[in-house]
Amino acid sequence: MTTEENSQGDRMKRLQGLPPIADKNARVLVLGLFLGNDSLREQQYYAHPRNQFWKIIEALFGIAHGDDYAQRCRQLAARGVGCCPAMQAAGQFEQRGSRR
Repeated sequence: MTTEENSQGDRMKRLQGLPPIADKNARVLVLGLFLGNDSLREQQYYAHPRNQFWKIIEALFGIAHGDDYAQRCRQLAARGVGCCPAMQAAGQFEQRGSRR
């Protein structure tokens, strides 16, 4: 993450996404707009505790949500499914005087 400032003094945080989890054999690609704060902090796709993605994947493919994240990604790829954000970077503005 980098921070820039515009001419009005507003700060913008530039957020960087995660690399895709997919290999050349992927038949299905799950696209998301951009990663949420939990996913960015944890460096994992669909990391928010209320996100249902991994629970649905567990039901469809038997990939246990409790498994290590890297293991879940390998199992997902082995089943021909990949994940990729539609955007790899995004900016988040914070106006001068904002309490965020």
